[in-house]
Amino acid sequence: MKYIVSLFIFSGLSLIFLSNSGGRGTVSGSPATTSPGESGQFCGSAGCHASGNFSPELEVKLVDDQGNAVAAYDPGETYQVNLIINHTGTPLGHGFQIVCLDSDANAINQWGTLPGGIQKVNLLGRDYVEHSFPLSLDTIPISWNAPEAGTGDITFYAAGNAVNLNGSPSGDGADTVRMTFTENVTSSLDNPALLASHARVFPNPVQDIFHLDSKKSVLKIEVYDMTGKPVRVSRVADKSYILGTDLPGVYVLVLSYVDGQYEVMRIVKN
Repeated sequence: MKYIVSLFIFSGLSLIFLSNSGGRGTVSGSPATTSPGESGQFCGSAGCHASGNFSPELEVKLVDDQGNAVAAYDPGETYQVNLIINHTGTPLGHGFQIVCLDSDANAINQWGTLPGGIQKVNLLGRDYVEHSFPLSLDTIPISWNAPEAGTGDITFYAAGNAVNLNGSPSGDGADTVRMTFTENVTSSLDNPALLASHARVFPNPVQDIFHLDSKKSVLKIEVYDMTGKPVRVSRVADKSYILGTDLPGVYVLVLSYVDGQYEVMRIVKN
């Protein structure tokens, strides 16, 4: 009798594990990327692909239309998100789940056309992308449309596994990853509508210290060089700031207001 009960339990678990091969979120309604707000187990938790075989390590790369991996996105542009499941050995299949959130954990539900074997499921008000059956590929390409200007940093949260397809999580391996990409603020200079109309910086060109006169309450001040690299800004007095660079050139000043809006200005360093 004990043997029969054990066999029944094992058979039931096998069915659960096999059914998740159709996509964790689609089958069980459970997100598994470890992103903020999730409460379920990820795909490497105890009892779920957790044996550590194949030693998977995940990467997320954002690739532009020229095939270049980038660290910052241009608002409104289309990219390819490559989820890479690095592994040892020879797994017979791969599974994954991925979601994109902004810095406030709001969903960026802007996935493009999905290839075969990949599906989208809405959980927690977010569009998760995942496999619909075990994939032979260990690099999974997904089309993604960048959000509008002013969104700021976005983060991809993903879980992935390498499996032996024996109907049990034993012998499998899993990993998670989170990768953040910044908004390319220099691209906003091409849009005159985003240039500041509520503030002025003086003197401009700047020697070392500049003064900011704004009609709106400023939450945050950021400065970037023309490659998108952040430049340190230090407050020295009320509405007065020092630009932390000795390199002359054109810089981008981004003002974030307390009402959630933002504006972009050019400043010149002598």
